[in-house]
Amino acid sequence: MRFLLLLIFSISLFGEYLLKSDYIFSNPIITAKTIFPNIQKDIFIYKAPENRFSFYLNSNQIVETFRKYGIEVSKNGIRRVKFTYLPENISLEPIRDEVSDNFFTTYPNIDIHHIDIIPKHPLKKLPENWSLVFRESNLRRSVGYFYIEDDRGQKIHFKYIVDGSIYLLKSDRNIRKGEVIDNSNTYPDITKFDRYRGSYISEEQLGKVVAKHYIPKDRAITNRMVEKLKVIKRNQIVRGFIQDGAVYIETDVRTLQGGGVGDIITIETSEGAVLKAKIVSSKLVQIF
Repeated sequence: MRFLLLLIFSISLFGEYLLKSDYIFSNPIITAKTIFPNIQKDIFIYKAPENRFSFYLNSNQIVETFRKYGIEVSKNGIRRVKFTYLPENISLEPIRDEVSDNFFTTYPNIDIHHIDIIPKHPLKKLPENWSLVFRESNLRRSVGYFYIEDDRGQKIHFKYIVDGSIYLLKSDRNIRKGEVIDNSNTYPDITKFDRYRGSYISEEQLGKVVAKHYIPKDRAITNRMVEKLKVIKRNQIVRGFIQDGAVYIETDVRTLQGGGVGDIITIETSEGAVLKAKIVSSKLVQIF
């Protein structure tokens, strides 16, 4: 809920139009809509050189062209903008969708605004059947390279650029080692997805994890910084149950390990049998 409110009330720090490092073109006449498809006023920018798969334009040249028409564009720290040709009859949407799915699976709290897929070499068509080869290391940064492979083992290489934001939780104050992480000592924030810095904790984990070590104020909290809240301690007497179909047996057991809900620990029965059990609550374990 706090993430939703943050999204509603967040304000962009930049202008409406930000230049990107790469663009796709199908028409050799580069216009404002080539760069910003939703812009109302279309403006001639440049005519692409004949038979060129790609070319660069100086970002200052682009910004000044827009400025002549009263449109402010931010260079966004980019010096040169690359334009790459893609025939109109080729759609990269299926590839973009698969790349997007990879990032959503890895980062549940990511908000992907757009993913650019740029061919590294001239394309005439895509194979009918292909598989995506996207390394795990690609998921750790917003810009990189991957390829698709057809049934014959032929590879087609692409560049990807992810424009997205990560929703995360930060420490609202200094948090001591062993302190429970919850709503009272965290606040939601949004950061631009750039590169992997560790998986961030989610709101669902609040109240269920504790700090492994001291966490300074305003620090983004990752899963490496926390551990499960131990609801059961070592040498504690709890109820243990075994369920096999309609058969249900419950008895007192002694824990040989501590842990949090969902953890597998070792327990000892009153007869001295040492077994494995899953923590269900602070007073109950399921015996295997």
